[in-house]
Amino acid sequence: MKLLDRLLGNVELDSLTVASGKKGIAGATHEQVKAVGAVWSYDYRLGIRDPNRFVLGIGHVPMIWGRGYDLVAVKIAVRKNTGKPILIFNEPDTPSTWGQSCIKPDEAAKLYKPLRALIHSVDPTAKLIVGGVYFLDLQWAAAFVAEYKKLHGLLPIVEGWHVHHYADSKNYHRDVWRRT
Repeated sequence: MKLLDRLLGNVELDSLTVASGKKGIAGATHEQVKAVGAVWSYDYRLGIRDPNRFVLGIGHVPMIWGRGYDLVAVKIAVRKNTGKPILIFNEPDTPSTWGQSCIKPDEAAKLYKPLRALIHSVDPTAKLIVGGVYFLDLQWAAAFVAEYKKLHGLLPIVEGWHVHHYADSKNYHRDVWRRT
């Protein structure tokens, strides 16, 4: 069955698909999340746009989409999601015409340190999952790390990196993703 078919219907996991706490999917229904073996989803915001989407054991992971975030909203979201991962940035490596956060690595490096301090002032156990890079753009991530080190004299502390790995990309390997 094609991945798109799996995403559009309510299907059971087959013997090749491994459910993993590391796998999430954007803006998906319960059935879509389960179909690909993910256990969490997000909808590009700190809060939940559609609460019906996050039922039946599917977790919501909040996202700080880009620059210009509301400090009070971040604190409220962190308090409501104590101990949960928080996604930081959405496709910062894409062209500005794509309508994503489009943050250059040097700007991201400047934003990240105070953002991390703010989040950990509310929840020291929060896990910041950085990036949201498009099509495994490791150059952006490497440049972010280098810029952060240049600015702050040390490597950024991140609990993980998130990547938007689209099924129609040239470097998407369905069988590898399903088994991860």
